[in-house]
Amino acid sequence: MFLSKLFLSTALTTTLLASTPEHVDSKTAVDSLNAFGIDLLTPMTSNHTNAVYSPSSLFISLSMVASGANGTTLQSMKKGLHWSGDTLEIAQSIQCLSKQLSSAPTEKNCLLTCTNVNGLFAEQDTSFLPSFQKTVEDYYQANLQSMNFSLQVQATDIINTWISNSTHGKIPRLLQLGDVDSSTRLALVDAVYFSGQWVSPFSKEKTTKQPFITDPKKRHDVSMMRQVGSFSFLEQSSTQILALPFKACSTEGPQPLLLIVLPPTFDDLKNLQKQLTPDLIQQWLSELKPQFLDVQLPNFCLRKRYDMQQPLKALGMAAPFMSNADFSGIDGSKDLFLSKAIHEAYFHLDEQGVEASAASIATFHVTATGPSKESPIAFTANHPFLFLLIDQQTSTLLFLGEFVDPSLTGCN
Repeated sequence: MFLSKLFLSTALTTTLLASTPEHVDSKTAVDSLNAFGIDLLTPMTSNHTNAVYSPSSLFISLSMVASGANGTTLQSMKKGLHWSGDTLEIAQSIQCLSKQLSSAPTEKNCLLTCTNVNGLFAEQDTSFLPSFQKTVEDYYQANLQSMNFSLQVQATDIINTWISNSTHGKIPRLLQLGDVDSSTRLALVDAVYFSGQWVSPFSKEKTTKQPFITDPKKRHDVSMMRQVGSFSFLEQSSTQILALPFKACSTEGPQPLLLIVLPPTFDDLKNLQKQLTPDLIQQWLSELKPQFLDVQLPNFCLRKRYDMQQPLKALGMAAPFMSNADFSGIDGSKDLFLSKAIHEAYFHLDEQGVEASAASIATFHVTATGPSKESPIAFTANHPFLFLLIDQQTSTLLFLGEFVDPSLTGCN
């Protein structure tokens, strides 16, 4: 027997969670989540092409998985996920984080949406330990749904429909036929959805076809947006960092934003990867200053589907995938192991803003100002760059990716 766990990370809305002890905050989860998400960047981009994934969704899904692990299986997951507390402390901190990320808009016409939901799909005859079911339902708000996984088409359709609804239709078919079967016992799913409009939108009339350099011999025409104005900006060792804030639903607290990190040339992205740390990101955010810029940035759409087994093994999490894995905290037995982990992410950036979503499944078996007389600093993103979607209020890394090759987007 193997436990089939569906691991979904998708940007979408989330329900409010149960009460959290007053002494618990989201920082424990956020610190672990961000470190884990950055660790993933190298194995997720090993083929030197476009990448986009949701550290927050992957972290929450894997933390649900780890809540049923024991022994060396749990220890390997705690290390890979950078857990700094025990299973309950992490669950409580994630609960607190989910509340903050999914706070209800204060304005009726708010165009900013950030939500997170969790699902628990179990074989109809599976008997969970009360402690596992309580943790997943109370702290992750994962509603339990009984399934008959032997009916592969029906089970696949049910889970895909849940994912599609949770991601506003952006991840319609995460599961493929054969991903679940009669030996599947459990699917834990997390979905995240984000949609936001720029504080200062780009004018479509100023978008033109311009070359994007992927290497010295290869160029692709892209729809290059353009805007001249005041933006939060930093230049450090010839690397340019641009912050594009989203319209917030409240004047309280910092706005979510997108960081575009542009290395000096097309072949400097790998060096940037090696330098990236949570502390460096916080340093960038603290040192951003208003500058008069001439911004040129492609509008783009990325869709990526990942088999997460090798990236997770690269972070030291091989034990969950072995036949002798210990997930006895789920049902009391030791015959379950993680057979499959799938993650799909969708990210669309255009003149108005960003829409992003992601899904994972694991199976066992700045405001613009008026004209300036100064010459603007050129920020021309015409070669590979890194992008980070950050919830500033919690410092959570919601999405992380690289735009490398406009010809390989995965979007229709």
